[in-house]
Amino acid sequence: ALPISGDRTHEGIIVNMEWGAFGDGPNGGVNESGALEEFLTSYDRQLDRDSPNGGHQRYEKMISGMYLGEIVRLVLLDLAGRGLAFGGHAGMLYRRGSFESAYLSDIEKSSNSDHAETKKILSNLKLPSFTTTTTVTTSTPGSTATTTTTTTVSGTVITPDDCDLVLNVCRAVSTRAARLAGAGVVAIIEKIGTAADGVVAVDGSLFQYHPHFGRIMKETIDELVPGNGVKLERAEDGSGRGAALVAAVACRMKKEEGK
Repeated sequence: ALPISGDRTHEGIIVNMEWGAFGDGPNGGVNESGALEEFLTSYDRQLDRDSPNGGHQRYEKMISGMYLGEIVRLVLLDLAGRGLAFGGHAGMLYRRGSFESAYLSDIEKSSNSDHAETKKILSNLKLPSFTTTTTVTTSTPGSTATTTTTTTVSGTVITPDDCDLVLNVCRAVSTRAARLAGAGVVAIIEKIGTAADGVVAVDGSLFQYHPHFGRIMKETIDELVPGNGVKLERAEDGSGRGAALVAAVACRMKKEEGK
């Protein structure tokens, strides 16, 4: 357990967060209310209901790279169903897991001017799709015979508005995740009772590959705790080695201060 705020009995503390279950109900039920209840959207609730561990790991489902692509899929599927995106076509969005979390990083890295990566992803998802069928009937003069020709054309039409919408949805979902993660770090800072310095080791694909996740997470910490000395470090091999990384960096910082 963490010491109460302001208790500085120990010179240093390493906190292995494992905070994914924050916000779960008291018994882990799908319909139970937890600390995150007021922040859950209809898409969060749908993702939770469809997951194999419904009612559990709710915080993780809002901030982890494992789930963000699915949240984006549910948002886009809803918009398409209401005729607000892709001309009302849903393509492969009906398929659970079709919008990979890696797409968020790819799309947010893509240039706003050409949306090249966004167009590629939407095309692979058959978004939007169209089918046009044309039937032509001709007759030969002096004859009762007729000829009917049917031509079907299929393809995709991706508009700049569709690309902008997908980009904005990805940004909203990833930004929310980064800010929620940053807020979690701030809760620990306030619990420990110091904002002078500290190292947070973060593992996962979002922090490693997303073009803005780490920056937004740090900006959130700075916004909520002005003047803090917290540093975010990437941990590649899970929380166990992450704790070791924190210890190593803290030791190095202490040695540098003593010089």
